[in-house]
Amino acid sequence: MSTLRVNTITNNGSAVDLPQKFKIGGSNVEQGYTASGSEPSSPATGDFWWDSSNEKLYRYISGEFKELSLAGSSAPVWGGLKGFTTGGGAYTNAAGSGNPQGPSSGYLQQIDNWTINDSTQATDFGDLNMTQPNYTYGTSNNTRGVIASGYQGSGTAANQLDYITCATAGNASDFGDQTVDRTTSMGSVGNGTRGIYGGGYSFGQSGYINTIDYVTIANTGNAVDFGDLLGGESGNTGVLKSGASSNDETTGLFMGGHTQSPYTYQNRIQKITMATAGNATDHANLTGANAYFLKGVISDNTTGIVGGGYNGSQDVQSIDRFTIATGANATDHGDLPNGVNDGAAVSNGTYGEFAGSNLGAGVASGPNLDGRRYVVTIATAGNASFIGNLAIRWYSTSGFSGA
Repeated sequence: MSTLRVNTITNNGSAVDLPQKFKIGGSNVEQGYTASGSEPSSPATGDFWWDSSNEKLYRYISGEFKELSLAGSSAPVWGGLKGFTTGGGAYTNAAGSGNPQGPSSGYLQQIDNWTINDSTQATDFGDLNMTQPNYTYGTSNNTRGVIASGYQGSGTAANQLDYITCATAGNASDFGDQTVDRTTSMGSVGNGTRGIYGGGYSFGQSGYINTIDYVTIANTGNAVDFGDLLGGESGNTGVLKSGASSNDETTGLFMGGHTQSPYTYQNRIQKITMATAGNATDHANLTGANAYFLKGVISDNTTGIVGGGYNGSQDVQSIDRFTIATGANATDHGDLPNGVNDGAAVSNGTYGEFAGSNLGAGVASGPNLDGRRYVVTIATAGNASFIGNLAIRWYSTSGFSGA
């Protein structure tokens, strides 16, 4: 290998061309390249070629042009490296597990933010624009998060949509409206372009709904009808609420939940193709009938994970895993440290976290809240382990990731 050493550049006239398209002109050293729609003829080792037809960069190495690319973040297009929880209920409750203590009881507008798989405690990101938000659901395109409103107390739910810029702490702004007021939905999914919200309970329609809405995340505006969810299984045609969700970059899944009449818990996994509006179809089953999960997407774009919930008799400790694109039934991934329900779930494409939850009955002063975060490795089955804390103790919150 030859080495070219330049102590002083004194050329002030015409540019001097060097091997491999290096050029000295005045006091500048430039790396040249060939831009064309077809491969250059007679290239020399080290030459660069910009393929203008396909917008790709190549370098001539070992007798051929090899494509060059930048190694970037492993974060999925529908999420990112930061976790967010948005709104929910919180109680000052000395009997609750984990730090920190909650504020006064009520539904809070606060947004928590932290780095996924990092033990640093979450911090206050800002506040939602919607008032008294509870059972919210969110999705993102990595850059912007869109949050759908939920229960607001006193027998009301909102149809409002808020958004945040994930990289910049601050309060949420109005995005638009859902097609219907909605609370305790079946979850939210996204493909980096669309955010999709399905099922739930509507006070305006006096019952459970099977409506699926979608928004284009990059453009503020009202949601549009996407299609409908299926009802329950085993001849039960009632529509569903309080389920879970997961997705890769193509397929969105809604699962579990319970029907209104009769009130039965479900283990069905339903499928939509996110780029194409239409009704959900039957896809597979969870390991058990369940609702009130820890809500949000945990996925590595191949495997999806859901955990926690309530099965009609007790809080659930188990975590399910499934291959998103296939119709195979879920299998056991591991366990959470406790049986929990109504918390949040987030992921960065490698690790998933469960955060904030209701530990169940037994505390007279209110729900026994858990302000801790628990992490799992998505690709490897195993139990969740403690990783850090939220800024406050939450329940009936939900999560998404971004930035």
